[in-house]
Amino acid sequence: MKISGFKIIFLFLLGSCIAVLSSCFPIQTTTNTNRPVSGPVYNPFIQQLHPEFYIFHSGMERTRLYIKLNLAELLFAPLGPNKSNLARIKIEYRIFPFDNSENLADSSSTIFEIKKRKGETSAISYISISDKGLHKYYLQIITRDLLKQTRSEEFRLVNKDQKGNSQSFMVNFKWMNYPYFSRFFNADDTFRIQYSLTAEKLYVRYFGSKLPLPAPPYSTMVRGELYSFADSSWIVDGKNEFEFTQKKTGMYYFQTDTTYKSGLGMFNFGNNFPFIKSSQSLLEPIEYLASTMEFNQLSNSTNKKLAIDKFWLECGKNNNRARELIRIYYNRAFYANVYFSSFNEGWRTDRGMIYMIFGPPKTVKKQAGKEIWQYADKMNSKVLQFVFNQYENPYAENDYVLERNYDFQQFWSQAINSWRQGKVYTLFE
Repeated sequence: MKISGFKIIFLFLLGSCIAVLSSCFPIQTTTNTNRPVSGPVYNPFIQQLHPEFYIFHSGMERTRLYIKLNLAELLFAPLGPNKSNLARIKIEYRIFPFDNSENLADSSSTIFEIKKRKGETSAISYISISDKGLHKYYLQIITRDLLKQTRSEEFRLVNKDQKGNSQSFMVNFKWMNYPYFSRFFNADDTFRIQYSLTAEKLYVRYFGSKLPLPAPPYSTMVRGELYSFADSSWIVDGKNEFEFTQKKTGMYYFQTDTTYKSGLGMFNFGNNFPFIKSSQSLLEPIEYLASTMEFNQLSNSTNKKLAIDKFWLECGKNNNRARELIRIYYNRAFYANVYFSSFNEGWRTDRGMIYMIFGPPKTVKKQAGKEIWQYADKMNSKVLQFVFNQYENPYAENDYVLERNYDFQQFWSQAINSWRQGKVYTLFE
């Protein structure tokens, strides 16, 4: 176990200053096994702390974990002799070997304080990870607001074995010196991209085609190849930092060597993403609810907005009920995009599909490489459970694949019928 204390430099968004925190000190941690993280993780009205993370290997022996905190989610209070308005945050990480995820290899934590300044919305810092020479491991990250008594826990797969994977690239906005935490961008964005190791050239491939929806949870279909033939490709200098900006929607894939699958994926899902605003983005999620014939008719309609309104009015039977269905369904699509986006928009992934139809799970158990979602009645006497296994996707992180089972068919059919009859599906009523 390692206990570390270090100064943390915070870069405050929408501000020009770089502030060194006034105090930073270590706290003792205890050795724990890889216990599941449990709670209503994906309910936006309950979960109150949403840090973002960026893992970067600046060399084979140096790994940094960048952290971004939303200041609006933190509690500030007068602290210290000067009664400065501060938030007090604890960051802890635990390392579990990939081939033995029950064995805690190392852990470290620190407590630090953030001073709130006018006009600032976010704080960004990094922690150097001491990984005991491991090249592939699960990193459990625990973030606590010690004043507000809220917390967040995440597992991330760290991989230094894959040559030229996404964790070997630093992506920054053009005029900023901190990482761009998302892999999703719009046509107006310009980035600076730097490969951390040595490469004479980088190969860029563009894929413009949309991927199909995931198969239903009861299906026996196996997910096929995600991307096959690129629409176009080109080469950039791999020795120096370069600028990247593109207008077309789709995936842009950067590789140091095309004989390997690993690389950096950057995704343009449209300028409104993750919001659902255009007629096309309102239409596409209906595919979960409509028959193939119905969806084709909607897609071929000359007035898609009118056709979409008609579909929801037929489901709701009246304007008020139709509006309520629309509000809930597309709110779920938005939050699915926020939580689950990976190689595809969040609502088009396995977790997004379940989230759209069944809603936020009552309990999520997070483990290294796995998430277990449970839907239960008020007394927890009946439970429906979905298991998602993390997939080592070369194009994007945050990819979890559902363990499909034919027994899910009755629940899926009940849920679709409920939506079509104007009622948001609720299990175990």
